[in-house]
Amino acid sequence: EEIGKETKKINLDYYKGKLDSFSFWNKIIRHFNLKIDSKINPAALSKAYLKSYRLYPEIIDAIKKIKKNHQTALLSNLTPEMRNFIKSKHSPEQYFDFQIYSCDSSVSSVKPFKKIFKILIKKINCHPSECLFIDDSLDNISSASRLGFKVILFKNTKEFLKDISGFLK
Repeated sequence: EEIGKETKKINLDYYKGKLDSFSFWNKIIRHFNLKIDSKINPAALSKAYLKSYRLYPEIIDAIKKIKKNHQTALLSNLTPEMRNFIKSKHSPEQYFDFQIYSCDSSVSSVKPFKKIFKILIKKINCHPSECLFIDDSLDNISSASRLGFKVILFKNTKEFLKDISGFLK
């Protein structure tokens, strides 16, 4: 969190797709005056970043059940590097009818800003009141709620599965 606050502008540009992986990690290295070596370099930092990602199988199972009777959409703040990794490893198109990533050139916006939600609404062709938005960020939930979305704050898997049980039938 502290690193994120200190490098907010660099991170924001990366999440909006304005930087590639190599440029981003070099900016981070320069920002913190780090010495490039075998452990600290753009490739090593990228590898560590990609290893930080984890999938929740119970959530994927729930999405599969929801998709049987409802449209599903993924609205994600992701860097190009992580988006490409997830797409190649997990094929999210099998779970989501629509995918919108902050780093896509047609998006270039992040949650909680209104622009990305408006892009979502236009793409899925629904009114916000017809949509259930789920996120683990209170800021993102608040923004979606102000725009008229029904919302669920993801706190943990057990509580999430309870919150959406009505959609799993």
